[in-house]
Amino acid sequence: MTISSLTCFAQSYEVNDAWLPEKYVHAMISTDSSNCKFLIPIEGFENPFTNCKILTFRGELSPINTTKVDVNGKEKHQLFNLQYYINLKYNSEELVKRLSESLVYISMDNDKLLLEIINSQEKEDVYFINKINNHEFKSIDCAKDYLQILNQ
Repeated sequence: MTISSLTCFAQSYEVNDAWLPEKYVHAMISTDSSNCKFLIPIEGFENPFTNCKILTFRGELSPINTTKVDVNGKEKHQLFNLQYYINLKYNSEELVKRLSESLVYISMDNDKLLLEIINSQEKEDVYFINKINNHEFKSIDCAKDYLQILNQ
């Protein structure tokens, strides 16, 4: 546990803003054994509005291209080519196809990060949070370590 803490301390200088799916965080705190289902398709974001990095389910943390856009008077950031970040070993081709046919945006909704996946058939909203119990998430790895400690 000490090594993990030191690693998180060192990483806190590189990353200063991490976001995890809200339902995943609450499932971890309540020791819900099905918490992993809330990590699909995206496990988290780091610095979503400045130097956006994305971690897809069982993928690798990667930079992703975004562009600031105005949608119905609201500022959003469009994510491009999200389907290429999906790990096909753990995710379905249907998910990749759906993402390739969708518009994907992130924006702030009060104090939460909102991910919108919009296609002709449906709209999916996933909320992400960057803190719990006054503990701010500095990186995705550190946030998951913190949640594991709470889960014990």
